[in-house]
Amino acid sequence: MKPGLEFLHLSHNRLQADGIHSVSFLGLRASLAELLLDHNQVQAIPRGLLGLKGLQVLGLSHNRIRQVPLNSICDMRVAQDSNLTSTHLENNLIDRRRIPPTAFSCTRAYHSVVLQPQRRGEEGS
Repeated sequence: MKPGLEFLHLSHNRLQADGIHSVSFLGLRASLAELLLDHNQVQAIPRGLLGLKGLQVLGLSHNRIRQVPLNSICDMRVAQDSNLTSTHLENNLIDRRRIPPTAFSCTRAYHSVVLQPQRRGEEGS
């Protein structure tokens, strides 16, 4: 068993984008395997995810995320696959046509990225 926090479940906490900073994940680089931020009020993919080298499961569904910027999930400057096996971004406000083609290129299987369905406008929370 490796030392450090492996599972961080922060769903249903009304977290907002300004409450999640890159330093929030300091010290979790190698140990964190599962990060669940579902059902919050997050408006952007949190910074600092690229540094989580052990991350396997990322849950960001049911938030207010509008875009998936380049280098927010996958670091295009690194030529290796990530350990991500499951990425959930469904029920946000993302226009899937605006996602950069290489946004999920580090994932081992594209079917592990869940983007559907998406909400329209500001309906629901």
